[in-house]
Amino acid sequence: MRLWAEILFLIFLQKGSCLEIVGGRKVARYARPYMALISSPEKICGGVLIHPKWVLTAAHCKVDLSTTVTLGSLSQTKPNKDTQKFHVLKWIPNKKFDPSTNDNDIQILELSGEARLDRSVNCMPLPKKIKNIKPGTVCETAGWGKTSYKDKYSSTFLMEVNVPIISNQKCKAMWKKRNLKITKNMLCTLVDKDGKDTCDGDSGGPLICNGDFSGVLSFGDEHCGTPGNASVYTRLTKEYINWIKAEIPCKIECMFN
Repeated sequence: MRLWAEILFLIFLQKGSCLEIVGGRKVARYARPYMALISSPEKICGGVLIHPKWVLTAAHCKVDLSTTVTLGSLSQTKPNKDTQKFHVLKWIPNKKFDPSTNDNDIQILELSGEARLDRSVNCMPLPKKIKNIKPGTVCETAGWGKTSYKDKYSSTFLMEVNVPIISNQKCKAMWKKRNLKITKNMLCTLVDKDGKDTCDGDSGGPLICNGDFSGVLSFGDEHCGTPGNASVYTRLTKEYINWIKAEIPCKIECMFN
């Protein structure tokens, strides 16, 4: 009986961990030094360090003076010697952000101090030139969000996943039934047959295509990981990059490629 119990336990363990394997993989140390964990009392979001004192994230991520930004740590619960933690001094959502449509869902956060740049903490350069990303391009994203919509809590460890780009036309058809408009400011990825996707808590994280910072996660289906659905990112356009440059009144040596 004991042998059978152990066998059944191993089978259950494999099934239970399957979502994490299918949905993504753990990020290796030093692989994504630009990732920022934005923690508020209500929820978490991801973000990207674009300057030692500034983080780019989604505008729908609610921020206040109690919000903390953690850099240099892969784990939510176990800080290490490389971890740097800051409060948010100022948050600047794009003035055109529309919460009802999620259009222009982008904001920048000013940190309470300047990050020390090293192997664990570094900036993600903004693209100097905006490139057209073709449907079928496989991009990368990362975050501490849930590994399944059924999960009660977000992932304790930073995860990453590869996701394919789909055309805005196809994305529009997917979201039309929910009365959500896909605009030229958005970029979409498909949830493939393996259920690779972002989930609750990943908002604000980066979309990286062909090595370029291309978008910021905005929204997706509440049943994340359901094949055939689409997740939507705010596309990093020239307009947004000019807005960022205008809002950050300081040296910008690490902001651009």
